[in-house]
Amino acid sequence: MIRRPPRSTLFPYTTLFRSIEYIQKLRQEKFLFSVRLFRNSSNLGAAASRNKGIRKSNGDILLFIDSDAHFSYDCIEKLFVGLQNFDISFPKALYEEGQIINPNDDFEKERVINSMMFFIKKESLHKMDMYFDEIMNIYGEDTDFFLRAHALGLKANYVEDAVVYHPGRTTFSEISYYHRFKNALYLSLKLHGLVKYRVPFLIYAFGFMYIYFITALF
Repeated sequence: MIRRPPRSTLFPYTTLFRSIEYIQKLRQEKFLFSVRLFRNSSNLGAAASRNKGIRKSNGDILLFIDSDAHFSYDCIEKLFVGLQNFDISFPKALYEEGQIINPNDDFEKERVINSMMFFIKKESLHKMDMYFDEIMNIYGEDTDFFLRAHALGLKANYVEDAVVYHPGRTTFSEISYYHRFKNALYLSLKLHGLVKYRVPFLIYAFGFMYIYFITALF
């Protein structure tokens, strides 16, 4: 039986806040558990930072939140309850303007593809062949993680009434294009024949790279 997390009087259900603000507020409260904040001396990237958090954690349930995510305490509580009979629980992700990021279809409702916010049980995490792939580092490392989780039998629960917000549209730079191209090809070769995707992975890789190549031109 999963126990409900303690409710915080500092976080009205209608208040949205960023993840780092949430952590700082938790540290100020007299919770039933201690809150530790680790800061990297340099930018390790998404995959390495999450893996560092996993290795340093000692709880049975882990909550991952992107640093630019906006959410209410109500969202966390709903996700926590939604984890009851599942390995992973995840919310609806929206842009601040209200447009949906994901899930957009049944495929994405069954398989998490966005790591903006999610709960996962530690015992379920240990069933994975590896944690986040640090070769990918960023852009696609979450898709790789969740596709492998699904292939290994982990069950995800989409909690539709839990909502997390992203502050704006994705921006592109030379380094982001490099990582997106590299990771699309790497992911297709790594998971080809091992997991099911919307389309064959090689088609996905070259289609993805073509789209971003055209986007880069303009």
